[in-house]
Amino acid sequence: TANPAPAAVTKSQVLLPCGPVPISDSAAEIFRRLQERNSAFHRGGQVHEVTCDTDGRLRLEPIRPEAFRSRIEKLGPTAVVIKTPRGKTAIQEKRPTGEDCKAILASTEAREILNPIATIFGAPVLIPRGDDVVTLGKGYHPDRGGIFITDGETMDDIPLEDAAGRIEDLLIDFLFVSPSDKTRALSTIISPALRFGGHIRGNIPIHSNEAAEKQTGKGYNLEVTAAIYNERPALVTQKNSGVGGFDEALQQRLIDGRPIIQMDNLRAKLDSPFLEATLTAPGEVGCRVPHRGEIYIDPRSFFFCATSNGLESTPDLAARSCIVRLRKQPATFRFNRWPEGDLITHVRAGQAYYLAAVHSIIRSWWKAGAPKADPIGHDFREWAATVGGIIRHAWPEAAPLLDGHRDAQERTANPSAGWLRSICIAIAEAGRIDERFTATDFAELSTERGIAIPGLGEQLDEAKAKRAVGMILARLIPDESVAVDEFEIERRIETREREDRPGSFEAKTYRIRHQKP
Repeated sequence: TANPAPAAVTKSQVLLPCGPVPISDSAAEIFRRLQERNSAFHRGGQVHEVTCDTDGRLRLEPIRPEAFRSRIEKLGPTAVVIKTPRGKTAIQEKRPTGEDCKAILASTEAREILNPIATIFGAPVLIPRGDDVVTLGKGYHPDRGGIFITDGETMDDIPLEDAAGRIEDLLIDFLFVSPSDKTRALSTIISPALRFGGHIRGNIPIHSNEAAEKQTGKGYNLEVTAAIYNERPALVTQKNSGVGGFDEALQQRLIDGRPIIQMDNLRAKLDSPFLEATLTAPGEVGCRVPHRGEIYIDPRSFFFCATSNGLESTPDLAARSCIVRLRKQPATFRFNRWPEGDLITHVRAGQAYYLAAVHSIIRSWWKAGAPKADPIGHDFREWAATVGGIIRHAWPEAAPLLDGHRDAQERTANPSAGWLRSICIAIAEAGRIDERFTATDFAELSTERGIAIPGLGEQLDEAKAKRAVGMILARLIPDESVAVDEFEIERRIETREREDRPGSFEAKTYRIRHQKP
């Protein structure tokens, strides 16, 4: 093969594939230069770069061939080797074509030379290494499939009691349905660090904040957690299937690479096999969005969370959830005043300290032999055992992690229980707590509020609605009372006189109350 004379090529020039220069040689030189600058990475079978969102957050973006032209040109003057009429070789300036870019991006050199990357983190990550745990700081790290840390300050360890106290203080403005819901809120704060650092090899549930009323702080609570990790949640909203649907939005967030993905304000029916598969995937999942090829992403570096009000999930999704139930603070409640203003501003101002507190808790637990708790009560046993052990180590007085959790999971997967909870919410919002209601009243309220009655479909016949509601109540409230999350529904059988003819009949009435938190 004829080669140009060494003097013919300057050090800065980038040779494109042409003539005696094969695609592999050109690609190798281009990717070496990109790798040295940390400006391109290999991920899921494609070449990615780190870009900036409109809100200033960095994300991963697959490089399209038409965009790759300018990336090559930034490396230096581009040229090709040509043969002169006299049979010699010469260098001729030439801009890369779209075909050049496609060929180079598809080459094996991209995978062989570029650093692999799985996720971008905005702050240091604590990972297990041998018999110890170490902190990864700003920059690129090959651990966990490739980690790129964009920012963040590392701090010394904080004594366990101080660290645990400061983390628990972040929850003082939130009202939880039960003490175990507060414990699960602590797990929401701790679990991202375990996920990002690979301390748990198995699956981690989606952490779902639920509330019966508005302005309970369910989204705010998750934003506080994200702020500890110098992140903002990447939102996925519930849409109809098809173009721009829920699954497509979720796949785009996985491609973006930001580590905290939040399903926001979920309601009604959510049936996403892709989400369920993502939560239990043992390896990569295929993600496809318009105008892109399929990209294979490992979801085991992501932390998934959600906010919901009356979500009806599938049994599989319910089993993959960690549910935290919140209530609205009373009107007389005085929220804590933080030096910087609100809680989010306070956490962002002290982000390095709060992350160091989380890492200190995990490091202290690790040094204590990484004790595990009994995982009974959740399908994700490794997560339940690990988080339960950390909670018991750092907060020995905390309520058990999973007390009452199976009931919450079963309710989200039970349309009838979900309907009854929606009725309770509607009555609470109307200020009619402690009043007496009949099955007919519940049927009418369902129609007024647009609350679908399970088993009735679109049928609006009053008689059928009343019968359907009566059957649901008979199944759900066989005794004198039943608890549905933060509500208690009391059933009473009364003897009433008939209005249309002599005689009496037995009538069932129901009273809804708030359970004491």
